[in-house]
Amino acid sequence: MRIDRIKEIQEQTAYPDSVSVQQALLQVWNECELEKTKTKKMTRKEAALILRAIAMTDYRYEDEDEIMQMQDIKMKLMHIHPEQDAAKERGHRLTIMLNRLLISLVALMLLSSLLIAYLYA
Repeated sequence: MRIDRIKEIQEQTAYPDSVSVQQALLQVWNECELEKTKTKKMTRKEAALILRAIAMTDYRYEDEDEIMQMQDIKMKLMHIHPEQDAAKERGHRLTIMLNRLLISLVALMLLSSLLIAYLYA
């Protein structure tokens, strides 16, 4: 529900400034907002984060039914984020690249220190 729609409804009532009309409109607004949050679709990033958190947990399942429920949840999440393995691989490659960059930076700093020591010796 939009603000202009609320004003339009309010103007159509016999007493637009009455407290009861404003309270009723506020209640409808809140119900609309609540309905929006219920029907909000999970984003791929949210699904990926949940899958990662599930993978990192060391929870021991109580029984086979609980295991099956968790497998069902994982499958639903993977349907939302089917590229989970590809995302992990990209993250792994990024980590390797950053490590190489850090090693290169340290080597460059060491080389510059040696050069400065050689020039002032």
